[in-house]
Amino acid sequence: MTRRRDGLGAACSMRNTLASFLFAAFLTGFISIWQIHSNYLGRNNGSDSWGTSNIDASLAGAWLPEPPSTSIRGGRKKGGRNHAGRRKKRKGSPTKKQSSIAESSVTKVIPEQNRVYCMVPFIWTPSALHAYHAIQASWGKRCNILRFFIDPVIGDEEIGFYNMTDAAGVIAAEKAGLILPDDVVILHDMKRPWHTCGSQENEENNKPIGNCRNIFEKVWRMIVHVAYGLDGSRDGGEHGSNASGAEWFVKVDSDTFLFPENVGRYVEARKWSYNDQHYFGHVLNHRKDDRGVSIVAGGAVFFSRATLLAGADAFRRMPMDKGNEEEDGTCRDAYTGTEEVVTAICLKEHSNITAEPAIDPEGREQVSLYEVDIMLEYNRTDQGEWWFWQDKQRFPCHDDGDCLAYLPLAFHHYKDSRDFLDLEKEFYGSVMKGEKDPKLIRTKNGRVAARHWPHFDQTHRYFERVRAAMKAAGSEIEDGSERQEEKNNLEIATTKKQSTFKQPSNNRRISSMRNKKSTKKELPANTQPTNRVYCMVPFIWTPSAFQVYHAIHASWGKRCHILNFFIDPVIGDEKVGFYNMTEAAGVIAAEKANLALPDDVVILHGMKRPWHASCPNKNRLKEFGNCRNIWEKVSRHSHWKLFLFLTGSPLAASIIVTLDLENDGLCRRWIGGRQCAWR
Repeated sequence: MTRRRDGLGAACSMRNTLASFLFAAFLTGFISIWQIHSNYLGRNNGSDSWGTSNIDASLAGAWLPEPPSTSIRGGRKKGGRNHAGRRKKRKGSPTKKQSSIAESSVTKVIPEQNRVYCMVPFIWTPSALHAYHAIQASWGKRCNILRFFIDPVIGDEEIGFYNMTDAAGVIAAEKAGLILPDDVVILHDMKRPWHTCGSQENEENNKPIGNCRNIFEKVWRMIVHVAYGLDGSRDGGEHGSNASGAEWFVKVDSDTFLFPENVGRYVEARKWSYNDQHYFGHVLNHRKDDRGVSIVAGGAVFFSRATLLAGADAFRRMPMDKGNEEEDGTCRDAYTGTEEVVTAICLKEHSNITAEPAIDPEGREQVSLYEVDIMLEYNRTDQGEWWFWQDKQRFPCHDDGDCLAYLPLAFHHYKDSRDFLDLEKEFYGSVMKGEKDPKLIRTKNGRVAARHWPHFDQTHRYFERVRAAMKAAGSEIEDGSERQEEKNNLEIATTKKQSTFKQPSNNRRISSMRNKKSTKKELPANTQPTNRVYCMVPFIWTPSAFQVYHAIHASWGKRCHILNFFIDPVIGDEKVGFYNMTEAAGVIAAEKANLALPDDVVILHGMKRPWHASCPNKNRLKEFGNCRNIWEKVSRHSHWKLFLFLTGSPLAASIIVTLDLENDGLCRRWIGGRQCAWR
């Protein structure tokens, strides 16, 4: 009986323990669900966690995205930065998979990005460097990618002109202290020089140096370079397309103050996809009479990725034989002082893309064509229908001095680069944050500003509205640090070099290792860099070869100072398909097939003999892709490096080595004038 009683007690104890465990599990699950439910209800009940409950919606230009209202998957702060959160995938839009982040009991995925590529046509001359530094210190740090596109000739009359397409010119420029930063791209094939004009033209038009009407050529070559990696190089010899590094692209003048983060807010509010055609900005219609197109004013011109690729394709196909003649309303290279008309014509003729005005629902312009104080004075009734107002849809704001959007995309026509630093204070710095700054001005009635702006009362009132809208959008503390961290995470940031015309020095900097996983230690600053090695690997970008690529990176490749893989224009295989990377359609299709090219891969666009086609096999059985084009590939990549890489930085490598895949890559030095012996 005792045994039976003890056994019964043990069974009861086990049942009680199990019941307690189940009750605790149920209670824990209930609490977790209640927490999620409470957070969700809080967001939909006007909680200020969205940053909009205490701000009049009109301050956000009426298009500030509203909080989600139906699902926890909308738990991303729309209208602000790209915070972690689920987002419904756009139909037809490929999204990049990111690492998941566990937060409470909800797994959040980083949503599709609206990254911005800022393209600045520029002239590398001492008088323009203040603008370069001002951009770097202000809006430039909020771009996901920032590049300055320059002519091959740099310098001025005082220090001399140097052609960076010639090896001798590069060496002479370095001796003169002309060092180009990593974010400067040389457009080597520019035909019309900026630094000299015909003497007769200069006398007749009293043109200053540098005004030789080559802006359209620079813009179309810039777009082709970004899309295809052609016609240009960066310091260190880097080439290649950056089109996959951003979804939205803006051509921005160096006298424009840009708001890159507002680009994402604007396109999200309109539910635009970068895979669709969008060409937008401040639209003007006065050329419809003689050219049949509306144009986007050149201070800030915005493109979706699809439109950028379409434009690049149009520019590559357009006639080049009349480049010395003024534009005539057709899509061709032209000798013109403005790029807007021909760009609009080419986009319309080639892809039926037309300009879209960037305005908010009240008709306020997202891009200020001139200084803010001037634009706020515009009154359509008083001024009449001149070219600025021609054929624009009429809105009440056109007559009330309040026709600039409160979440602007850009302010154009600030010629003094110090304006950028003051605008930075107004919207991102001490004025925005309410910090103490002895350089700020304070009026008698307590208003604080970075300077005493023209038409101060009206300008200050508008700036206050912009600050309120940006706070509502969650930008009050954004100063570029978060954007820089985002760049690093996406591996698109570049190493910034000091940009200046510095005095000649024997201590030259070592070029940064292109392989970010490298364990090579950088030499001390006072060490003369010598015997650096550039490793050039002829390669085929096909899935069966990827393991070799990764093995090289994991072994000897990380000990090269510079490592590049040179591939044919056609990538893929019979299983995933073949894609021609010299065509816009091929680039888009390859990206959808997840055939992304790393930064150290160089496409040799001019290859004539394809690797993937069948070959006659008279003497021996050849493997797939062995079509005897190796000599062409080697000659092309050697020419590419010796003439284009060296023009970017002639001292980036002292020894250039071409490697077959079976080489062990251990030879690092050139000893006694003799070549190293490979195994």
